[in-house]
Amino acid sequence: MPKKLKENIIKNLGIDQLPEDKKEEVLMLMTEALLKRILITTLEKIPANKKEEFDEIFKSKDSEKINEFLSNNVPDYEKMLKNEIENFKEEMKSTVNELQK
Repeated sequence: MPKKLKENIIKNLGIDQLPEDKKEEVLMLMTEALLKRILITTLEKIPANKKEEFDEIFKSKDSEKINEFLSNNVPDYEKMLKNEIENFKEEMKSTVNELQK
């Protein structure tokens, strides 16, 4: 993750007071959770007749081909990604705020 992006996330979530190792741990857990969430949402939107093709492309681990497939076969893929990321950020902010009370 680019340094500037990490700093932005840390600041926005208000976890900048945590020790460095805890910040890294929180970021890692958040990244895993977000990726799982995006994957689940994406898999739900892949047309049934394209799932086998996606499985083969996914197994190749070629991120360029995977992104190309998803952009071409998942309606409004880029918009869905942005929405998932924004929703996740808002939920994390809310969770952090609740924990700080």
